[in-house]
Amino acid sequence: NIAPDGTLVLKLYYDREEIKVTFKDYDGALIEEVTVRYEGTAATPADPERTGYTFVGWDGQYESVTADQTVTATYTINEYSVNFVTNGGNAIGNQVINYGELVTKPHNPHRGGYDFVAWYSDNTLTKLWDFNKDKITENITLYAKWRHTPKEDSDEDEEEQVIVIVNGKEENAGTETKGEENGKTSVTVSVLPETIDNKIEEALSEKTDNTQNVVQIPVKDKTSEKVNVALTGDIVKKLEDNEFHISVSRDSVQYNIPAKEIRITAVAEELNVSSSSLRDIQVEIQIINVDEEIQQKYKEMVEENNSEIIFPPTEFNIVAKVSKLDGNNESVNVSKFNNYVERVIEIPEGIDPSSITTGIVFNADGTYSHVPTVVFESSGKWYAKINSLTNSTYSVIENSIKVSAVKGHWSEESVNDMASRLVILDVDTFKPDEAITRADFALYIVRALGLYRTESSELQSYCFTDVDKSDPAFIGISIACSYGLIKGYPDGTFKPQATITRQEAMTMYARAMDIVKLTIIKNDKINSYTDSKEVAAWAYDSVQKTISSGIFNGRSKTIIAPEGIFTYAEAAKAIRNILINSGLING
Repeated sequence: NIAPDGTLVLKLYYDREEIKVTFKDYDGALIEEVTVRYEGTAATPADPERTGYTFVGWDGQYESVTADQTVTATYTINEYSVNFVTNGGNAIGNQVINYGELVTKPHNPHRGGYDFVAWYSDNTLTKLWDFNKDKITENITLYAKWRHTPKEDSDEDEEEQVIVIVNGKEENAGTETKGEENGKTSVTVSVLPETIDNKIEEALSEKTDNTQNVVQIPVKDKTSEKVNVALTGDIVKKLEDNEFHISVSRDSVQYNIPAKEIRITAVAEELNVSSSSLRDIQVEIQIINVDEEIQQKYKEMVEENNSEIIFPPTEFNIVAKVSKLDGNNESVNVSKFNNYVERVIEIPEGIDPSSITTGIVFNADGTYSHVPTVVFESSGKWYAKINSLTNSTYSVIENSIKVSAVKGHWSEESVNDMASRLVILDVDTFKPDEAITRADFALYIVRALGLYRTESSELQSYCFTDVDKSDPAFIGISIACSYGLIKGYPDGTFKPQATITRQEAMTMYARAMDIVKLTIIKNDKINSYTDSKEVAAWAYDSVQKTISSGIFNGRSKTIIAPEGIFTYAEAAKAIRNILINSGLING
């Protein structure tokens, strides 16, 4: 450059030093060499690949480099799932195995009437899996192969094929095997997951109407004391997602349950089983004959109350099981439901169906309580449909009661029905026109809805400061509180012996309607009453709800009397209306 005074000015320029960055694979193999200027950043090569591994990045300096560098590719080993299909045997837990490693051989599964042969990697059972040599390279399913146990070596009958009916279409989709379990003769129906899965898909693709989806599983055996119907957890989830009901029938008993009531996702969480491994869970729907000794005790208890058992007590259970790698089994009992679940019992010949007053559930202490029951006729036979929100032991009884205090009273039919159904127990002292106490009101609702259980888990806590275990109504109040049917006062008390107003009663009945899932048709019926504006703001929606549904009427055609006293007769009438309108008892 020439300065203004004509002087020649020379400037010295520098070029930055070149730095070499070498990218190598995990084994030292050269991937690429990149030359950059001092403090520059090297462009990384395309992500390398390594069988059985996932590339996660580069180990070394390749940004702002000031000296030659070697950078190495890093990987994490891939994990693959190993699923075991036992083909009628007990469930085996899945495994998660690293690429290139061996599968841990599980304990041999058990299947009545069969000997376990081996595991195969294809469902046609032609490719034997060698646990000492075969290494994992992908997600796999291993299938159990069986052979019949020779007759002379087997204590169990050979299994039979089982017809499963999906939306009216039959399919050989299970096996039925006799055996013995805890001293009881048993029969186990194992529904094959692949077969029933395909049948469900077929039924859904062919469906053209809005009828209920149903999987029916009839059990052929009529003599075993215990029935187990086994479904894998993934099939239960599929049935739940597609709103199927599961119907298990054996001889004169049928157990109908919406698949969603099993709540398989929650069960899996309790068993520490991931949502992707639901097949590891075996869900058993059980129908069990009660031991004769216990039956006799139940019979004596019922006869002491001048009633008669019409059908032998039968236990209903749902148990979810999973086998762990250490050989131990874990289980969860599904014993409480969000919606009423049906047990249908055929009434024995020679029994007058009109003599059956209610279904009952037996408590652990031998006492029993009402559960809502409908008696109906179908194809010339009579049945009792027991509706319950829990699993337990059930029967039906004859218990016709006439309450002398209501003879000729407007509430006669309702009171006698509720007394026969064990909702009203104090029949000798019953006063229809007396104001009902808050404690008795809670007991009426809990008994009527079939919620009363002496061993209920809800009894472990105290809902109200003025109701403890010494109170005769403690059980009913605690259960009513746990189901949200009743609420106390701001100071934490319940005031069990206080009376109740009509609008307070309607508020509690509105909550009962939610439990029975009674469909509400909104209308303006409340406006036909001249005192509708006297209904408290906090109670208005509930009053409107109960009046609109027809379960609760005014004192007259024009008066609600929201602040009026609520009588024992009115309580019996309204709770009976809820049960009838929801289809839980006969009208």
